[in-house]
Amino acid sequence: MYAKCGNMPEAFSVFHAMPRRNHASWNTLIVGYAENGESGTALEVFSRMEEPQRNALTFVAASMACASLAAQEEGRLVDGSLVKLDCLERGMEVHSCASKAGCDSELLVASSLVDMYAKCGSMANARNIFSSILHRDVVCWTSLIQGYAENGHGEEALDLFSAMSGECEPNARTFVAVLLACASLASREVGRMIADHGKASVKVRCLEIAMATHSRAAKMINCLELDVFVASSLVDAYAKCGSLVDARMAFDRMRHRDVVLWTSLLLGYVDNEECELALELFEFMVAEGCKPGAQSFVAGLVACARLAVEEEEETTQSIEVRRVKLTSLDKGMAIHSRAYTNLGCCDSNVFLGNTLVDMYSKCGSLLDARIVFDRMFHRSIASWNALIAGYAENREAELALELFSRLECAPNAVTYAAALLACTELATLEFGKAIHAAIIRCALESDELVANKLVDLYGRCGCMVDAEIIVSTLGEPTVVSWNALIAGYSRQAEASSRAFSAFQRMREEESVAPNEVTFLLVLTACSHAGLVDMGQACFDAMVSTYNLTPGIEHYHCLADIFGRANQLEKALEIVTSMPYKATSVSWKTILASCRKWRNVEAGKFAFDSLLALEVDGHKTAAFLLMASLYGSLDMWEEQAKVLEARNMLFVDSEREKFGNKE
Repeated sequence: MYAKCGNMPEAFSVFHAMPRRNHASWNTLIVGYAENGESGTALEVFSRMEEPQRNALTFVAASMACASLAAQEEGRLVDGSLVKLDCLERGMEVHSCASKAGCDSELLVASSLVDMYAKCGSMANARNIFSSILHRDVVCWTSLIQGYAENGHGEEALDLFSAMSGECEPNARTFVAVLLACASLASREVGRMIADHGKASVKVRCLEIAMATHSRAAKMINCLELDVFVASSLVDAYAKCGSLVDARMAFDRMRHRDVVLWTSLLLGYVDNEECELALELFEFMVAEGCKPGAQSFVAGLVACARLAVEEEEETTQSIEVRRVKLTSLDKGMAIHSRAYTNLGCCDSNVFLGNTLVDMYSKCGSLLDARIVFDRMFHRSIASWNALIAGYAENREAELALELFSRLECAPNAVTYAAALLACTELATLEFGKAIHAAIIRCALESDELVANKLVDLYGRCGCMVDAEIIVSTLGEPTVVSWNALIAGYSRQAEASSRAFSAFQRMREEESVAPNEVTFLLVLTACSHAGLVDMGQACFDAMVSTYNLTPGIEHYHCLADIFGRANQLEKALEIVTSMPYKATSVSWKTILASCRKWRNVEAGKFAFDSLLALEVDGHKTAAFLLMASLYGSLDMWEEQAKVLEARNMLFVDSEREKFGNKE
């Protein structure tokens, strides 16, 4: 009774006071600890139990405890698979004891061993146990299917599900496992853009499998709309396949929606870049009376972080000038406050804490990110990575490297990538080489993320030989690797020809298709080198040859190319006819070229256009550029008027900010 109610201290007191204990009392205590999250204690009790008293239920409980502990252990890479080695060792001991007792062939024990080995990441052992069972039931089949799905072997899981049809009928848990396999496969399938699916990239093959599974489940499970576990898995699978329409339909059909179902749809929206809809759904979830869990708050915070990446920075004056994403920050703070109210304390949940650090960093509020980090009871490597990357991405490279030097756990590829980003920001070659040496000692130099950051670093520091060596050591350099190399050459005016050479090698020798970033880098190189015809040809090839849509940055680069070449009329034509509304960057690009070539007429047009924009933060530079243009032509009276107008704008801005106290 006490164990079922979760009161294990009282359960142990009763057990300890018993004059004689049989296998039932021992099993009850072991199962109680295992079911109440104290799996380590369950295994200690198992080890103290005398062998003759152990029976099938004992080994089922011990296997369950090992499987539960495996969920908490961080896996280590063994032959390409993540294996929980400590729990695997303890699980093998339980298996050995079950064999000695002659219980390992019993269906219930064998099924629990299959599940235990799968949870530990040892699918070979799980399959061997499964193959030794003569008469398998649905529990046994489902355990192995789920094991393959959870360990990233989606195809094997689906093959096993097909083979299962000849022996027994699946149940709700089986369909959950199959849908999990579907979602796992979807993460590796290349998606396609399809009408009526919004921004999502649809994984067609996996979507078809998910639909077929849904159809079969609907026929076999009475009143599917009441099975929240299958519904949550359907929502997750459809979302992972990029079909938010089907995910929402599965969600809407449910008569009763629990927090797991709501969170599945929330994460689906976030994963498919529908972050505004995710936040709307979060508010609707609360309004409907469903109390969000930790994972729900994580989904909301991730949505805020991703919106922050798209949001324009606003300059704030505090102790120092800081660029923050105020709209996203306000939303993130509101969710943080609600999480604190609902969960009592966010400091003990590592995953939630890591997400908060990342969200505040993406919003530019590094002080809040550091406060959350410092308050966390336990910090994983992901916690350190989030803050180090936050500092590096927010131009606080010194703080990033200082934090990296105080790291309290073993770094991984993401840690080194963040540290290298900080080194690149500072162009500190010596520190970067020290990190490179540490990367080699950890055998991470072939990791794509790390290699690309190394190429970035050496390119920024002008060590292009080292950058070329790293790219050449990669088996199959991706477009990101080539972009990093081209960027390095693009920074050096005298090496622009090598940037074009790398661009050519990438396409012709390595058959790597360039992306939007590649063309932005090549156009920048053309601008610095004054190559007008090549710049126009690259811009045209982007559309005609590679079917890529130029962004506003590409139009700015093209306008800059013509502006630098004193073809200001063409530059103006590009800005006024591009399929984007001209921004402050557009007009400052034109104005800078006009100042270089002393073209007052075009400069005045760009200046007036810039002032017409409702972007006060960018007007100061416009006044200075226009004043400089007038000064270069000895038009002192016009220059004085522009500077006076700038001063008046500044005074008005200060009055608006602090209020008129007269």
